[in-house]
Formats: sequence, C-alpha cells, structure tokens
Amino acid sequence: MSSQESMQYRALLEAHGALSAEQIEAQVRFRELVLAENAVQNLTRLVSPADFFEGHFLDAWELVKTGWIQEKAMDLGSGLGVPGLPAALLGRGSWVLADSEGRKADFLERASSDLGVSSQVQVFKGRAEEFLKRERVESIVARAVGPVSRIFSWIAPCSTWNTLILLKSRGWADEWGSLESKKARSHFLEPEFHEYSVGADQKYMVLVKLTRKGR
Repeated sequence: MSSQESMQYRALLEAHGALSAEQIEAQVRFRELVLAENAVQNLTRLVSPADFFEGHFLDAWELVKTGWIQEKAMDLGSGLGVPGLPAALLGRGSWVLADSEGRKADFLERASSDLGVSSQVQVFKGRAEEFLKRERVESIVARAVGPVSRIFSWIAPCSTWNTLILLKSRGWADEWGSLESKKARSHFLEPEFHEYSVGADQKYMVLVKLTRKGR
C-alpha cells in the first residue's frame, strides 16, 4: 500500500462521478484498511487501484444502483466486507456481515468501527443460518460463496428472509438450470436481472434477484 496508490484510487472514484467528497474518502480508507489487513491474512488478490475499483467497488455500486437494498440485508460470507461495507459507506441499507472465519469477522468489526458505520453494520461471527434462526433480514446477498444450489440448501430451512441476491458472471444460466430440482426453483418467482460490465475487456457481470413466493 502506498500514498500514490491511494491517490490513484481516489482519482478513479472521482472520475466515476456521483460520489461526494466524503464518500470518496471513505472508500479510499476502506481500501487502505483491506490492504493493511491483507498483509496479515489473505483477503483479496485484487489489490491494485484499478483491480480493487473494478473487482470490488463496482460490485457494491451496481448493487446500490438497483435499489434492491432498502431494508436490512445480510452479506453472506462477507470476507473483506464486499459488498456490504462499501454499500454502507454509500449510505444504502443496514447490514449484517456474516463470516464463519473468526479472523475475518474480527477484521470486519475493526473496519466497521474505523469507518464510522457501526450503527449501520452488525458483524456476525458464525454461519449465516445460525443468525437466521434467530433474526430476520429482508435480503441475503451472496458473492463468490458457491453455486445457488449450495447457498439455497443452507438458508432454505430459515423463514426469516425474503430475497436472495447473487453477484454472478457468465455461466449463471447453467447454474440456475442445474439447481437440484424444479421443486427448489419453484420456491421463487421469476428472477430479476441487472447486467453490467467492468474493465477494459468489458467483463460481463449480472446481479440476480430471487424473491421467495408468498412473501
């Protein structure tokens, strides 16, 4: 991490537009915290300003842009805190950052405090389904934690959530089609999609919103 890289990251955020000076500084500070912790434990390989912007910030930005996060949301397998922490820094939603790895959860606690969003963010150290047995969220957001069939098997027994939002890339259609059974798919209304692209190579990304029937 260097002050020059922080300046480069700030420039990317400024060029993106639509962010206040305060939001830009908060996002820069978030990256600095992640990179400092990355020297202690492996949080991400996307460390350059451009990679962090394209691989982390834009996912949170596009999620916020959908308007799908209006109430309490869970960031499932939060890891370094994306998309929950950047979204909270953009002023969208209250978040539960759930991670079963103790050291990652400890980092999320420290980062939330350092960034001044502890009132918006709750960190849960443990498996998401244990939290969902006791407390309710409107949405569960999952990024890079496995196929939808696996995620749904974890959370299906819990009735304390309404929507599942997945951050995916190409191959989503095959993943949805291979969901274990039509019975599992029948739990949801028709998916909603928000497509976008990132980077010079215009990598295809898609946000998928699955809403449980009868909710």
